[in-house]
Amino acid sequence: MMSNSTDFTNTYACIMAGGVGSRFWPSSREKMPKQFLDVTSAGQSLLQLTYDRFAKILPKDQILIITHIRYRDLILRQLPK
Repeated sequence: MMSNSTDFTNTYACIMAGGVGSRFWPSSREKMPKQFLDVTSAGQSLLQLTYDRFAKILPKDQILIITHIRYRDLILRQLPK
């Protein structure tokens, strides 16, 4: 018998957030690439919106963010949890 519930016990989300955002120039710069900008006027960056979507279906410890070390502080500011 199939269940309608989905088991995400061994599922992880990897958010790629390491690019310099060169294709979104001039809004995006190397120090503030597009993933850290509020391009949708939603009051949150693309990174925050993506994280929030995953957080609805996965535990927070199963959401991984892959980035460059230069963006570590930006990520910690935008996702302090």
